[in-house]
Amino acid sequence: MKDFGPSYGKRPWNAELCTRVCIAMEGHPPVLKNSPLQLAAIELRFPEAVFLPEDLKAIRRGLAEAYPVPGTEHGIGIELTPEGTVRQQQATQRQVYRTIDSSHLVALTGTTLALEARGPQYEGFRHLLDRWLVALEAVVPVAEITTQLRLGLRYVNQLRVEDAEVGLDAVAGRINPALLSPSGAEGFEFRIATSFQELRLLQGDDGKATLRHGLQVAPAGDAGLAGAYILDLDYYDDRALSFDRDQHVEQLRAFNHGIWELFRWSLTSDEYEAMEPEDRE
Repeated sequence: MKDFGPSYGKRPWNAELCTRVCIAMEGHPPVLKNSPLQLAAIELRFPEAVFLPEDLKAIRRGLAEAYPVPGTEHGIGIELTPEGTVRQQQATQRQVYRTIDSSHLVALTGTTLALEARGPQYEGFRHLLDRWLVALEAVVPVAEITTQLRLGLRYVNQLRVEDAEVGLDAVAGRINPALLSPSGAEGFEFRIATSFQELRLLQGDDGKATLRHGLQVAPAGDAGLAGAYILDLDYYDDRALSFDRDQHVEQLRAFNHGIWELFRWSLTSDEYEAMEPEDRE
């Protein structure tokens, strides 16, 4: 999860909005030269807002400089019933605003605002936070958001696995053994070919996180990647709170540190060193 420091290698996005909370961030994680990050995302959920055409035009204008490629995406939800039948749910629609290179995307529905950054273009948390503040400035006044129903920060990591045929043994020595259980346990004689587990975590009074992890094997014939070990970390607060921008930013900073600690714990020292961590200046 790399970070280029205060200038981020580019012109900061509305950096003045972040002055109080982004200056002198002490103890933040090191740069990983060989980062496995695939996706970083922030999502805010709020009570339903009704956007009129003029509202969407105002939001588009507010995002035009940073996200000049707008569009609309449609989706259809499906649900598998206990009887095994498929039931179609209500179609969904979201407004999207992309950067020219599609490395970053802002997505808006009547109840959610999200920012997504693709791993290779991710430039660190402070850069992500600056971009998020741009989205908030464009959307919050128009949607009249006064209540935060859920705030989440998510990082999806994909650790490349060359020899997936041996199953979970392929990541022995790379992943914390506590996550690989029962592989290697005394009396367990099976080879785990693939795995996927979801852990719901609590920290303190209101810290909540979800860790999804496991070995995924690429389809036969995929020459690009034999398999990957997924570390999908989501830190969030799902309490209904009055929306306060400063508190909101402080929460995201805390989430980022919590995710880093969990990410680092998930790796062995050898795997971590192979990612070539470097302290920030």
